[in-house]
Amino acid sequence: MGATYDRPMVVAAPPPSPPPGLIVFDQVSLDGQRTFIFRERGDGSGRVLVLRGGSDPVWSPDGRFIAAFQGRGITVATRDGRVVRHVRTVGSTAHLAWSPDGRRLAYVAEHCQEPAGNGDPSCGTLWVVHVDGSGQRRLSREHAVALVYSSDRPYTWSPDGRRIAFAGLEGLVLVDVLTGQQRLLDRTARIEAVPDWSPDGRRLLFTYGSALVTSAPDGSGRRIVRGARDTLLAAWSPDGSRIAYIRRVHGDDWRAFVSAPNGDARVQLGQAQSDRPLVWSPDARFLLLGVAGGERFEIFRADGRGRPRFIRGGEDGDWGR
Repeated sequence: MGATYDRPMVVAAPPPSPPPGLIVFDQVSLDGQRTFIFRERGDGSGRVLVLRGGSDPVWSPDGRFIAAFQGRGITVATRDGRVVRHVRTVGSTAHLAWSPDGRRLAYVAEHCQEPAGNGDPSCGTLWVVHVDGSGQRRLSREHAVALVYSSDRPYTWSPDGRRIAFAGLEGLVLVDVLTGQQRLLDRTARIEAVPDWSPDGRRLLFTYGSALVTSAPDGSGRRIVRGARDTLLAAWSPDGSRIAYIRRVHGDDWRAFVSAPNGDARVQLGQAQSDRPLVWSPDARFLLLGVAGGERFEIFRADGRGRPRFIRGGEDGDWGR
């Protein structure tokens, strides 16, 4: 009997797993007269209408609820659109965010005053309120929050929920949520700087002059993120191992990058809009970016591999588990 040979087994590569979690976003009707809050899966499927009317939707930390501005307040609803409560707010509002423990909501009451050196009417006041509507408190001085780019949230909660860092007209400010005590962390931080807190609470990410830097919450130990000059948006990954940012390459050419916190292992994802969301997926494998026109989002792999995925979207988006 002649020799026999086993044929090599050919194993098809498994299809790439879809982005996890759910994306919530607002969208304006074609006639520009109405707004809607939708949610959908990370691959763009399973679209569900959550609220008729509203803006700036954000997921609660446990993924059970969605909060959005609606009318003269904040509406809190389940992921299927059942309204749980309405919370009254102060003034014209923007930039909504849950506290890490899900007990409070922060927002900015916008005002039309021109900060020094900036031609845009862009300043506001930071407020915080319990989700049940009680304990509404002003956390900043009137007109103290810098709102240079309206699509950026100008503040960030500390992971323990005890402090908020915000971009002030005078620089980067830390405020104690319970006492209201404030500290000017860095007077030279650009007012465009959108701060972000690392998940472990040990570092703050913000712009210093034309550089993107990290520092301890007391301002010490400042370190430059190499290669991240002229940066507008920046965000820590949920696992704290990387940062994503959008920087101007030249003229109106903005690009999205991912790197280690010190700037090493930098990967360019692609072109980006300067004033659109930059949001990590819950598992830190993908990034959601807005597209001009507010009709769709781009989803990039954080390692830069493959082409971006386009899904239906809107102006403001948030990615929850």
